[in-house]
Amino acid sequence: MDVIRIDQAREVLAAVASTLGFQPTDALVLVGLRGPRNLIGPVIRIDLPALEDPTAVAHLVTLATTHTSTCILITYTPDDQRPAGRRAAATLTAALDEARHPVRAALWATPTAYGSTTCADPACCPPDGLPIGDLDATVIRATDVTKGRALVNSRAALIPAPASPTARRHAEAARAAWSAQHPATDPAHTLTALKVWTTAMTAPEDADATTYGRLAAVLTHPAWRDLVITHAATDGTGIDHQTGTAHLDAVRAMIAAPGEPTQRPGQNLPAALDLLMRTAAHATGSPAAHAWAATALLAWYSGHGARAALAVEAAHKADPDNSLADLAAQILAAQIPPAWTHTP
Repeated sequence: MDVIRIDQAREVLAAVASTLGFQPTDALVLVGLRGPRNLIGPVIRIDLPALEDPTAVAHLVTLATTHTSTCILITYTPDDQRPAGRRAAATLTAALDEARHPVRAALWATPTAYGSTTCADPACCPPDGLPIGDLDATVIRATDVTKGRALVNSRAALIPAPASPTARRHAEAARAAWSAQHPATDPAHTLTALKVWTTAMTAPEDADATTYGRLAAVLTHPAWRDLVITHAATDGTGIDHQTGTAHLDAVRAMIAAPGEPTQRPGQNLPAALDLLMRTAAHATGSPAAHAWAATALLAWYSGHGARAALAVEAAHKADPDNSLADLAAQILAAQIPPAWTHTP
């Protein structure tokens, strides 16, 4: 896991964009810091107009006081609407002060500039800000480039568009053929189903329509889908590869209550999420819903609520009655954080 020291406003802004996967607009972002080293924890984005609702403000305060030691507030607005951003930040800062929860810094960003409303040193933080292009020279941005991670243009682009009709037809043919040869009613096929996933994960960048179709077939069966979810979340350590069953301790750690043993997401989870999304993009109907629902749950587990919400929408569009998508939607609606975020 990369550990990068962040001690400048531009690095914080780059870290937020890297975490969310896109540059927010017309929003406030609360960056939670945790523990004596002020490690970045929850990153929570909310539309600016929503902060006019006292209930939304109170809920943000509850999340901050429960899951962070201190926090940084960042407002994202057009250049001519910075005052609206300042008012929103001031409202939340006052509520956090009342809860005796300190705000470490308040930053702002527009399409052309960025700055701080809490730094009084004009040499460091001029009133008109600094060029937003400075973010391209940050350590965070350079790390993203070397690892092949790129920001998307908008929140909607966090999940892929449907594959071409030809690619989806090829994937559907592969799904139907594999399902016919490996009926889920036969327990003997469980290890075969797990191998479809583990083989694809050895070189996910090489997956093709046939691979996506077979993965869609595996994900359509709930027991096999749950194995895939556990494998993806734990880098495979939560699976007994001899019997094709999930270790109960690993499952409990994923859904633990505060104070119970937890497990942080595996390092291969981003690659697993990408593979699941591409599988969903090559499917239609119920198979697509199962793939999107698995994506939603794992995106939530990774701490990526925006992607999880989009995946839930895609799952319900493909099949309004998908039960796993319903569960993911309920988790997101209740704004329940993943269990591992309870641990500094």
